[in-house]
This record gives sequence, structure tokens and C-alpha cells, in this order.
Amino acid sequence: MYLNTERIYKLIAIASFVVLMILQYQLISSTYTIKSNDLFKKEKNKLKVSYERAIINDKLFPGGQAIIDSVLLPKMSTLDSLYHRDPELFKMRGAEIYHQIVRQLQEGSTMDSLFAELLQKDNLDTHFKYTLVLDGISITFDGHNFIDLLDSRPMSSPDTITIIQGDPRLINPHQMVSSLFISSHLKYSNRVEFSLYADKDGKTLTVLKNILPLLLLSGCCLLAVVGIYFLTFNNWVRQKKMNEMTTDFLNNITHEFNTPLATIQVASKNVRRDIPADSAGMSTINLDIIDRQAGRLDKLINQAINVSKFSPHHVEKDIYNLHELLDESVTDLCINYGKEVEIDYSPKGEEKRYHIVTNRFMFTTLLNNLVENGVKYNNRKDKLIQVWVTVQEQLIELHVKDNGNGIDKETLTHMFKKFFRGKPEYAKNGVGLGLYYVQQTVVQHDWDIKVDTVIGEGSVFTLVIPMVEVN
Repeated sequence: MYLNTERIYKLIAIASFVVLMILQYQLISSTYTIKSNDLFKKEKNKLKVSYERAIINDKLFPGGQAIIDSVLLPKMSTLDSLYHRDPELFKMRGAEIYHQIVRQLQEGSTMDSLFAELLQKDNLDTHFKYTLVLDGISITFDGHNFIDLLDSRPMSSPDTITIIQGDPRLINPHQMVSSLFISSHLKYSNRVEFSLYADKDGKTLTVLKNILPLLLLSGCCLLAVVGIYFLTFNNWVRQKKMNEMTTDFLNNITHEFNTPLATIQVASKNVRRDIPADSAGMSTINLDIIDRQAGRLDKLINQAINVSKFSPHHVEKDIYNLHELLDESVTDLCINYGKEVEIDYSPKGEEKRYHIVTNRFMFTTLLNNLVENGVKYNNRKDKLIQVWVTVQEQLIELHVKDNGNGIDKETLTHMFKKFFRGKPEYAKNGVGLGLYYVQQTVVQHDWDIKVDTVIGEGSVFTLVIPMVEVN
């Protein structure tokens, strides 16, 4: 069971860490994209204005219009005739002319010198690169309807992208500086669509420098999460091992002590029986010490056994008369403590009709532990334990009051913990399991427990128990 639980915790921790890694990656990736897109935005705006001003009476680059017209205008009449007479031949001829224009634009491009001039004019870093793309060329014979020259399809279709000059890796919507289409509505004219892309070389390093604080913070967060996980998990494993060792220790102690302890008690009785009445003396005193210490050990072992028997998953409960349980327990306690402690339980008539659902053994052990706690931490000569019952609506309140030392605030917060015995100066004989057993019993029965205490006057433990109606 322990191994399965440990494996489940590991899987949950690993899954959580993977989810955290994915979220961190998405955060960094989104930040990188935003920074990358916004980087050099001001410089690109300057380039856009300067570039569009430089080609205000031209296309693509200075001299581009002349190259297009020199190839296209002499062939417009032939293309018009082919378009209406033989559309298939028009497509072939149009594609040839398009590729011829592209070759001449690439050969006659002045974009390198123009871009260098724009960078110098706007005082921009010379590490900027560019790409000039021809998005499409269309022609019109009537000044209204434009036809794509490459495949003779209407311009509603996706355009064919052709690089005139530059680095093809820059073709990205976020790197676009300018996108233009220039047309004329005259007969036998054309429309040219083109785009300019630009970005700075070494941009990745620049973006990473910009988001370095985020990267460092994310890295620190991940390291902190991993560190906290390992510390928490190791602490949990250590606590589990300590609990297992404690349980094993108690099991071994109870097993190893029971037999010799029973032997000591039997031997003591035999020796006491064999001692002549007229020569008891120190022998009887020593036997009294042996019996008293053996009895104390027996109580400690029984308490440890009671706790080890406690299993929250296998508790058999039944309906019991509360008065009968209390009367039986108080009678046993009075016999046990004798004149050392006065235990006051005076039930009223209606209390004899109250019933509760409980485990008989656990209830009587709980009451014994509360009384024992009130006696153990009581320095008064006349020790008094009072037990009484009150009812609030359908809830029974069982009160156990002592006139002992009271409980300080620090002890009050820890007293229900396993093996807690209070401050060293107040610690009494025992292993610190009594009130732990009380708390576990309360939890198992889904009851409630309240503690009111006054230093030097005593404490009142109040159990809140649901009442059961019995016909």
C-alpha cells in the first residue's frame, strides 16, 4: 500500500511538473513572438514611409515600371486577340511573358542600392536585410476587368509569389514593411502587386536579451518548484519511515514485554503467598514496588496496544445507552483509583433514555484516557473528576472536568498529536498516546471535541455526540 501511494504521489508530481513546463513554454513562446513582432517596429515604419516615397511614380524599385512596360506593352494587342480567340494559348503566352518580366526585373533590380540609401537616410542599422516580392501582375484590355497574367485567372485567386531580390527567409507577415498594388484604369494597362519585407540580422539574440528577465524568473520558478517538491517528498518519505519504525517498535515492545511482564506478576503473587505473615517486612515492601511498577508497565503496554488496534476502516459500531456506558466506565474507574481520586457522576432521570452510536471498546477507552489525563496532570491532594451530560437540540454534550493544573496555549495546540507529552517540566509517565487516541476516536465517529481550560483551576473536555432515537 505504501509503495502504491508513493508511486501515485510521484506520478501526480511529475504530471504537475510537466503541465507547469508546458505553461512556462507557452508563456515564453508567446512573449518571444510578441517581442519579435514588435521589435524594430519604429524602424520599419520609417522604412515604409521612405520606400513608398522613393517609388511614388514607379513600381517595385526605381526603373521597375519601365522594365514591365518594355516587355508588356508591345504584346498587349496580341494578348487581347488570344484571350478572346484561344484562351488556352493565351494562358501559355501570358505565363511566358510573366516569367520574362520577372527575369528582367531580377536582372535590372536597383533594390540593393535603394535599400542601402534608405538605411543611410533614416540613420538605421546597416544590419537590416530585405526581401522584395512580386505578388502578381494582371492586365486589363477594357480598363475594368483585370486578368492574372501568370495563369489567366481572375485576381480573386491566391497570387503567385516571386522573389525579385533578397533573403527568402524574411517572408513572414510580421516582417512586412509595405504591401502595395499599383494600377491604371486605362485600356491596355496593368496592375502590379508587390511587397517589401525587412528585418534585422541577429534578431533572435536581440529578442532573447529583451526577454532575459522573464527567462531568469521562469528558470528560478522551475528550480524552486523542483526543490520544494524534492524537499516535500523526502520529508514525506522520512515521516512515513518514522511512522513505520514507530509502529514496528510498538509491536515489538508489546510482544516482547507481555510474556516477561506476566511472568513477573505471577512470580510476585507466588512469592507474596509464600512469605509468612509474621516476617513480611522489607520483602512485602519490595513486592509492592514490583507490583506497582509491573502494573504501570502493563498500563503503558495496553495503551500502546489500544492505539495499534485502532483502524479507521474497520470499526464496528452499535447503538448503546449512554447512561449504561458511563455508569459501567465510572464504576471501573472508581475501583481502579480507589480513594486517590473522587469521580462524580450523578445522572438525571432523562439521561437514562439517551442513546448513541459508538464502538463500546473505543468509547470506554476514550473516557478512561480523559480521566487518566485529568488525574495525571493534577498536583492537588484532593483530586476531583466530574462527569455530566447536557443536551442541545439533538446533540449530546458529554463533559469531563478535572481540577488539575490546566493547559497552556502551546500545549493546547499540540496535545492531540501522537506521542506528544507536553513540556519536559510537566511531562508525566506515559508515551503520549492517550489524547491522541481520544482525537482519533472523535474523528472516526464524526463527533466534535472542545477544550476549556484555566491555568491552575483545571480543564473541561466536552464531547459533542449526535443523539439516536430508539423506539
